[in-house]
Amino acid sequence: MKKEIDDSIIELTINDLDKCVSFWDIPSKLSESINSGKRKVFAYKVGDTYIGGCALSIREEDCGHFSYFAVAPDFRGNGIGSCIIDFAVIYFKNMGLRKMRLHVYKNNFNAIRLYKRKGFVYEVDITHEKIAMIKTI
Repeated sequence: MKKEIDDSIIELTINDLDKCVSFWDIPSKLSESINSGKRKVFAYKVGDTYIGGCALSIREEDCGHFSYFAVAPDFRGNGIGSCIIDFAVIYFKNMGLRKMRLHVYKNNFNAIRLYKRKGFVYEVDITHEKIAMIKTI
């Protein structure tokens, strides 16, 4: 039986991206991803307001990739980020994947703390500025 996915989180179309500027400053990169089919883009929506989101893709067998994760500054610290991560875990699990990976800037201490709380562990340095973290799902 598939696990339920949060119904506050919806898949976005290119036309929805302009509604997400409170947390994404580069929606044009996401529109390229949507057009190419490389990623599916999702946002947490309350009423008519988009307050956070992420992009999900599969880059390798059995592993989902979590990217473009953001929550609008006014809504941080309210569990929205945790809900988005939980959504991604269920989404990938429902696809039969066993791992989930992300890249994060080493100096983004709040994000790293959240990822660790959600079960991600350090995997490898990507660059001198970024690391990869991974979670078994």
